[in-house]
Amino acid sequence: MVLAGMGVVQSAGANLPGPSFCERNPKQCHPMVGRTRAHFLGLMQQVVRAVPKVPGYRCEVVSKHIDDVGYGTSARRAAPERMYEERYCYGRGTDPRKRIPDVTITVLLSMLPAMIMESPASETLPDLLVFKGPKGAGWLWGKIREWRDAKGVFHRGYDPADDRDPARNHEPAQEVVQNGPYLVSAQVGIGSESPAALDAFAGGFDRAAVSALMAREAERRKADRAVGPIPGVLR
Repeated sequence: MVLAGMGVVQSAGANLPGPSFCERNPKQCHPMVGRTRAHFLGLMQQVVRAVPKVPGYRCEVVSKHIDDVGYGTSARRAAPERMYEERYCYGRGTDPRKRIPDVTITVLLSMLPAMIMESPASETLPDLLVFKGPKGAGWLWGKIREWRDAKGVFHRGYDPADDRDPARNHEPAQEVVQNGPYLVSAQVGIGSESPAALDAFAGGFDRAAVSALMAREAERRKADRAVGPIPGVLR
């Protein structure tokens, strides 16, 4: 699957965290309400609609999240760090009490570059990576967090030098302010134990629609003189 979890483990003896980004930068934090929230939910819905409705399967949203706070130089330019939705689909005749879905669909949109495992993609296209396996398929559009070592080799993920030099760390909220209110990465994953179900959902997925959406977002960002280079992205 493309979607990668991100977490921070804090040791028991670590120092307590300092003031939050919004405590330090109250003018760059804005509630995600009204038209701003509706705009980003609309982007999410465009991606969700690209996943086909397969006859014989009923699907339900089991988890949906959009950050309550947006980051930007003004309320009009505020954007959430990420949005997430997960759906479970059950085949016809599945026991309603069954807790394990026949198909799982996950969508993650972000104003930040994607973090993915450093492994080769099974298929590389000009505007996305495609990951395939016996029990899942995933697609990734947009920018990927990456770094280059002393030999000039590209690697995915955070540069280890960031841990040695705190001044180089990328604070997510500040990155969203800098990147602007535009999608920087989009990820869709479809998983199933059934090869037939996986083929039905993945084969009908309209990835061209998501590619078009991300291209529009990239053009909007390119035309915005208020945004600069995306941190931690080399290509």
